Amino acid sequence: MVEKIGRFHCFYVKIRGFSTEETEEILERNSEVWNLCKRSGHIGGTQAAPATIIQPLKGCAGKVTSACGPKIYEFVFDNSGILSEKCCEQLLNAGRECHDSDTNSILSEGEFSKEEREEILARHSVVWNLCKRSGHIGGTQPVPAPTVQPLAGGFSTEETEEILERNSEVWNLCKRSGHIGGTQAAPATIIQPLKGCAGKVTSACGPKIYEFVFDNSGILSEKCCEQLLNTGRECHDSDTNSILSEGEFSKEEREEVLARHSEVWNLCKRSGHIGGTQPVPAPTVQPLTGCAGNVTSACGPKVYAFVFDKSGVLSEKCCELLLNAGRQCQDSETNSILSEGEFSAEEKKEIMKRHNQVWNLCKKNGHIEKENTVF
Repeated sequence: MVEKIGRFHCFYVKIRGFSTEETEEILERNSEVWNLCKRSGHIGGTQAAPATIIQPLKGCAGKVTSACGPKIYEFVFDNSGILSEKCCEQLLNAGRECHDSDTNSILSEGEFSKEEREEILARHSVVWNLCKRSGHIGGTQPVPAPTVQPLAGGFSTEETEEILERNSEVWNLCKRSGHIGGTQAAPATIIQPLKGCAGKVTSACGPKIYEFVFDNSGILSEKCCEQLLNTGRECHDSDTNSILSEGEFSKEEREEVLARHSEVWNLCKRSGHIGGTQPVPAPTVQPLTGCAGNVTSACGPKVYAFVFDKSGVLSEKCCELLLNAGRQCQDSETNSILSEGEFSAEEKKEIMKRHNQVWNLCKKNGHIEKENTVF
């Protein structure tokens, strides 16, 4: 009957002398009865008529991958989750209109209270703004898999959730480490340093800050303290958290590291330098322009530890970054650090030997596993 009457029903209600408010309500229900009849074939009865479902905008599907979509969903709807730089990039590239459309579509399907809707829409805006501001969203808890419908093939909901969770995990592990299992354990999720921080602390000062924070040793010159303070506290926090995310630290070690992380900042603010009776002069050899940032703040100190301290383990990712930076950049950084320190002729010879060794081991094996691999 509705199909036969069609949209002339809409015209009928306009000619009966209703007020504007009554007309708006009637037309809203007019549309609702049309949609409910089309969707379910009846109104009322033994089955509850579903609420109107908002369809996502066409063209938005596929702009956010199946690996990142659930993480955005978890942040917006469950107030948890970690978004990598890549996931934030995908969200922003999809555009705000697609972001709004996806959230409203999910809201239209679920039974949410007014308070829940307000919280969800607030986090919906938060995730967009955080991605725009920092490029990623950190966190301390892993992102759980979203609730899913059972897969075709006779799997239960619980089995489906486990399968899809491992499906995402195998994808992420292969993207991150290039393998699963083997001689190297797959690393935990790595927090990327903030954009714009790389290069604000030179390759001569960066390792010294690292030594103070992570090894409870080191002397910082007035120049190094000045560089640290000029980068800003946000960059300082970002670099430390990035390195912590890549290493295996106990709870006690993390607390100690973060305490020294604050201490180095406060000492530099208070005295302008750490240790020594006289500030160390600035390096005479400046690193090559364009090399800063090619090796991350998580990997750079490990290369430094291998070359200068006869220790260190380099992951596949760190070796890849070192080789991609190029031999000229590696030579430049080592020479810059050597020019600032007081090294004997024998020490310089040993350092250059390990400088060559780290390059050759990374080229040959793709990683350096054992500590003190010095011949």
